[in-house]
Amino acid sequence: MINKFDVYFEKNDISQERNNIYASDVLDIFNSIDWLKEQKECIKSEEEFGSFISIVYKDTAGLEYSFELELFVDDNNKREEMPLNFSLSYLYQETEIHKILFGLLGERSEIKNKNIFMDDQNMDFTMKCLNAFLKHNHEFLKNNMYENFSSDLKE
Repeated sequence: MINKFDVYFEKNDISQERNNIYASDVLDIFNSIDWLKEQKECIKSEEEFGSFISIVYKDTAGLEYSFELELFVDDNNKREEMPLNFSLSYLYQETEIHKILFGLLGERSEIKNKNIFMDDQNMDFTMKCLNAFLKHNHEFLKNNMYENFSSDLKE
């Protein structure tokens, strides 16, 4: 089954939303942004963040998945020759099964919201994460992104 995505993006304080679009259209939106130009504008201004994209979809069970990326410019190190860096967020839901009285009285399910964040990520890693999300490769995202700005990778 091909899931379609809802995309919210903000560029130069102008926001747009597109619903029910294919992964290739999401990539077109990402690639249509002149990230180097955006970075130069952030370096000249007092802004630390630039354009923002949020991609969302729900699976057949109704669980929601979201991947967000935003141009990130380190305030302490603003230089023209800086590589492109992004702030990344992966937000997803998981169903957890809890046994009631050691399973004697049955089970109950609970939907838990999970969040993984990373700042200061290069274009290569950002594209790997974006493509993994668009291909529904949640294991890649869970295993390769830092959790809650921690310094340890999940194993």
